[in-house]
Amino acid sequence: MPQIRELDDENEKKPKKDPAKVAQEMDEDLDRFMEELAANKARNPGPKKEFDFDEWAKELDSHPAFMNDLKPNESGEYSEAIQALQALKYDDENDPKDSAERYKLEGNKHFKFKKYRWAIDCYTNGIKAMCSDRQMNAVLYANRAAAQVRLGNKRSAIKDCVMARKFDAHHHKALLRGAECLLDLGYAAQCLKWIATCDWSNADQDISEKVEEVRRAAETKRAVEERDARKQKIRMEKDKKEKTKLLAALKARGMQFRPKIHFDDVNLFEWSDMQVELPQLDEHAHVYVGDGDALYWPLLLQYPEFAQTDFVKDSCESTPIEDILAKVLSTPAPWDVHHRYRLDNIRVFFGDEYMNQVISVPLKSTLGDVLRSEQMTIEHGLPVLQVYPVDYVNSHFECVHGNVWKTK
Repeated sequence: MPQIRELDDENEKKPKKDPAKVAQEMDEDLDRFMEELAANKARNPGPKKEFDFDEWAKELDSHPAFMNDLKPNESGEYSEAIQALQALKYDDENDPKDSAERYKLEGNKHFKFKKYRWAIDCYTNGIKAMCSDRQMNAVLYANRAAAQVRLGNKRSAIKDCVMARKFDAHHHKALLRGAECLLDLGYAAQCLKWIATCDWSNADQDISEKVEEVRRAAETKRAVEERDARKQKIRMEKDKKEKTKLLAALKARGMQFRPKIHFDDVNLFEWSDMQVELPQLDEHAHVYVGDGDALYWPLLLQYPEFAQTDFVKDSCESTPIEDILAKVLSTPAPWDVHHRYRLDNIRVFFGDEYMNQVISVPLKSTLGDVLRSEQMTIEHGLPVLQVYPVDYVNSHFECVHGNVWKTK
């Protein structure tokens, strides 16, 4: 017989009580409770008020003998009085099968009134009775699975259906429920395997029809899953190929990036490492390898004097900086009232934030020349160039040496 003791969270059983003695104790406790209510009235006479049935019923409901809803304390345990009442019903000298039967019937009653959590507790206690009747254990697991499904706990329901099948390979309702749960959770292949390995002989016509319906649905879903898996595999292979090609191109150009990029391990590279996210973009942009193995970059142009920017997509690395700016500045911006931002009146720099300096960029140089500069670091896949009018540069910057400038 399969071992199910592992499901028991309690290693020791509570000592059994004499039912007659427990009943007598409960009677005495009830008498004391009623006397305390009367004594409380005597100690607090106050003005006499009309009989309030609702208040009286509320006070009476506070006694375990009349409770409709048994709630455990913070530790998850019931009071001694409640445990004593439970002992009257279950802690008798009958064999485990009788105890399991009572828990099953109690669980069925709760299930009927949609008290599924209470039903699960009862079925669980029935399982913990450890009776030797295989059919009884199969029913308890099957019923608990049904309650789990009502609560949406379909993975737990599958586990119970597996246990029900171990105890009774012909419990067709549990077998069907297990197949339905597997299908609902998206495990079409496992659902078909479950159906194929179950014994459906002597199943009712209604069960057989439902099994066939689940089988057809699972076959359709499996076909879709297999198609999607093939598409996903193709996408992943294409994605890996594009990543490998880009990493090789970046490594060959000796560019510097922040955060650092591992050029030799494609598995450590994600597109998010190079994706540009700006409010003015409808979609993410990133560098890519285009025709002739040339790199095409997103480029941000900054105009610090007016705190303005322009974003240029798909800038080829072989394009001169002056050609990029000529297109952008061909139409004066609304903030450039005096039209100072002209190709013949601007200087271009990129920043070196660690040295608090800017590096001058010759307008004749290509974008690729600038990005390969030892002084350039590309952050998050987005090159940034700063554009100033000549008069602003003369009044705010001074040359340190060569192409290195700093603010005055």
